[in-house]
Amino acid sequence: MNDDKQPDLPASTSSASTSLHVEEVRELILSLLKLMVDSPGDVSLTIVTSSRGTILYATVAPGDVGKLIGRAGRTARSLRTILTVISLESVMEGR
Repeated sequence: MNDDKQPDLPASTSSASTSLHVEEVRELILSLLKLMVDSPGDVSLTIVTSSRGTILYATVAPGDVGKLIGRAGRTARSLRTILTVISLESVMEGR
């Protein structure tokens, strides 16, 4: 799900509530991904946090890649929208 544009990521904070929030988001996205594919046992999600923000890398079975991308990237874009809303809400809450 690579995109040439770099998204604006909120500044990361280092606190216990932030790591809890990242784990909650990870579980939510992992659940969504497993519901979308034919091989839910092959779904994995890796989180990488840097000074620019947090990046999620999804790995699925080769036959399921198209399901996550969707027609013309609509599903991938929708997943990004969900993550953006979650990110904005956490910034507004001060997490």
